[in-house]
Amino acid sequence: MSGFERCKGVSHSGTENTTQREEFRMAMMKCPECGRDVSDRASKCPQCGYPIQEYLNERAKESNAGNRDDLNEIKNEPLQDGGGTADVPKPSEPEKKKTRIAIIAAIVCVAIVAVIGIVFGSGALFSSVKVDDITIGKWRLMDSSKYTDTYEGTITSDQKKPFVAVIGRYDDEDATPNFVYMEDGKGIFDAYLDTDEDPSTKYRPLGYLGGTTVNESNVRVSYSDGDYSDWEYSESSNCIVTIDIDMKNGKSGLLIFDVENETNNETDTNLMVNVIDGKGTYSYYASLPYKARGVDVSMVPKFFCASKKITEKDYTVEKAYTAEKEEGDYSNSYSGEETLTFDGYDDGFVLYTKELKEGGQKENRNEVQQARSFLHNGECTISTYDAVDVDENILMPKYEFHYVGYVGWTSLEGE
Repeated sequence: MSGFERCKGVSHSGTENTTQREEFRMAMMKCPECGRDVSDRASKCPQCGYPIQEYLNERAKESNAGNRDDLNEIKNEPLQDGGGTADVPKPSEPEKKKTRIAIIAAIVCVAIVAVIGIVFGSGALFSSVKVDDITIGKWRLMDSSKYTDTYEGTITSDQKKPFVAVIGRYDDEDATPNFVYMEDGKGIFDAYLDTDEDPSTKYRPLGYLGGTTVNESNVRVSYSDGDYSDWEYSESSNCIVTIDIDMKNGKSGLLIFDVENETNNETDTNLMVNVIDGKGTYSYYASLPYKARGVDVSMVPKFFCASKKITEKDYTVEKAYTAEKEEGDYSNSYSGEETLTFDGYDDGFVLYTKELKEGGQKENRNEVQQARSFLHNGECTISTYDAVDVDENILMPKYEFHYVGYVGWTSLEGE
């Protein structure tokens, strides 16, 4: 389908993966370093490399609890012909002239819309959606483990056209918000909380994003799987599927999508990937039956939020990049930060690229990586993390950053 294919893995053990099997769910958590949603079974964060298992082991030692942070078309209304074939009076010459002008104007408008549709590579475009209300309604407990509860919240709105709802937290306004794709006035939000937390007191709607609906014909996708892990205590396994994306339009922004994992009959919704110059890469954690090898997943694109281009005139480097070394029981690492300020900018995300030039993890040098940072109250912090095994030496990292675009949302009145 126009460059859109499933990732179909073959079991390396020679055993076919059947559909009659027990399903296993991974708990999700926030990476302590960069804030990305990651599996609690990942050895490290795929975005920044932070050692997840080492972090969880340390927490288990300290508290014996191992608490985890919570995770977190429009179709242009077809022009309805008035229809009908009723007899009408024969128009006069001035009326004929007006009619010809109206027809020409309509043709020009249709041509403009068609060109815009081609430029955006999408079947439908909307950029001026107005949302007056977003409500988080019913919550359902979907899964529970020793430390984490998984809830599903229903989000509703009177706006039936597609948009993206921005969901924040009551208790932490600095926390990176979640995005929920809304269609026909409804969306579903998955929340991962500690077992003693109540989701109805945690989340609130902040605003919304307009953009473009997209589908499989607008995106070229390729897949590769690897980094398989087996977990004897839960008799389950997982792997990382790298999803490479080409929007075929050279634009930058955020792509909202779902992933259907047919290997275990699960669908992950409201996933988001950075797209810069039409290209993006996403690391997806796929849960599998115990010791299975090979996975069948497919990406389902939903919505594209284009970014506004930013230049050096738009921001100030409030704090230049610095990194501090940390020596742990299992690894030696450097955590780095650079702080930017944007005058006159609403809350949103800053898209950027980073390239490790010196020091840090050798295998990551000269590799351009895409990332985003939450812009809140006119300020955002760019973070890096480099780590090696405790018996290896690591030098101070030096990065090169390029700030590419900004995606901001419209706040709800009264929020």
